[in-house]
Amino acid sequence: MKNTTIYLAVVILLTSCFEEKIITPDSEIPKAIAFEVEISQNNIFDLNFRDDAGQPIARIGAEVLTGLPENNGHILFTAFTDSNGDISTSINLPSRINTLVLKINHSGTVKYFHLESINGNFELQYIGTL
Repeated sequence: MKNTTIYLAVVILLTSCFEEKIITPDSEIPKAIAFEVEISQNNIFDLNFRDDAGQPIARIGAEVLTGLPENNGHILFTAFTDSNGDISTSINLPSRINTLVLKINHSGTVKYFHLESINGNFELQYIGTL
């Protein structure tokens, strides 16, 4: 009887030394870290302005915006046409952007044009009176 009591006491003592750990799905799985990846691409802008006679229109002020100003569009770049009526540049934009707004200010008249990307190229050939 003495051996059984000692054995029982040792078993109770040993089991009370072990910590019971309950594993739940939330306790062992590391929490996900939220991050956002935005892919960008180099976009080429070729803008060309000619009058009704086909002659280049030099020194036209142009702004390329992410949207109309009343829709909180912001300016990406501002440029003037060269002596050939051209504006050519490239800019790195997020690939999700495929439409932009071109704002022209010529002789006090402001006009807006819709620019759409075709394979990363924004092109506009405008012929006419501004």
